[in-house]
Amino acid sequence: MKVKRALAVTLVVGLIFGGIIGTAEAKKKKKPKVSAPVQVDQKYFMRRDDCGNGDADNTRLSTEDGTDAGCWFSDAGVAYEVLWQANNEAGEVLWQQFPAENGVPLVLDATKAIGGEITLYGGDCVIEPACSPAGITAGQATFRVRAVATIAGEDKILGVFEDTFTAVPGSTHTSKVVIEIDDALNNAAVEGFRIDVFHGGEAYGPGGIEYDAPASFITVPTYAAAS
Repeated sequence: MKVKRALAVTLVVGLIFGGIIGTAEAKKKKKPKVSAPVQVDQKYFMRRDDCGNGDADNTRLSTEDGTDAGCWFSDAGVAYEVLWQANNEAGEVLWQQFPAENGVPLVLDATKAIGGEITLYGGDCVIEPACSPAGITAGQATFRVRAVATIAGEDKILGVFEDTFTAVPGSTHTSKVVIEIDDALNNAAVEGFRIDVFHGGEAYGPGGIEYDAPASFITVPTYAAAS
């Protein structure tokens, strides 16, 4: 009987000790790590196929650069600035839209700002002999950029950038775009994206956006899934 009792005690102790070790080993097992999303700046080039021909102009944003058509602004100068100031609703029609043709959908990273560089140039008068070949864009100019995202099927204005500068005949000016994003939109699923631009101020036009040399572009902060 004593032998049987000793054997039983040994078995019980072994089971308890084994259970303790098994529990400890289970605790040592680490949960698989969940990879954090990677912050990526999505770069969009401003593109254009034609000038003044409606849909054929095909103003857009693209992740791919290429050769584009030049085009002067017709919405610049005192008259258009007065319209903008007097009736913002009427001024809506003066925005020129550049919707993204690729690079969407995306996940928005609101911890960083939308950025970019848009180079503007002044036009030259080509009317002989009135003013040619002198540059004709001169005075205070204002360039506005509006970022719009489609979220849950609705267009939402992310912010507006405004750059006021003095235009010099025949010169160029680079607007360094910065548009802060509302923190509440961090991780928002963006179905579509575009920028709208408006060239105003008191400077007499025309002028235009440089698409090729150098290429004008916008960067949108996004989250990409870790590979």
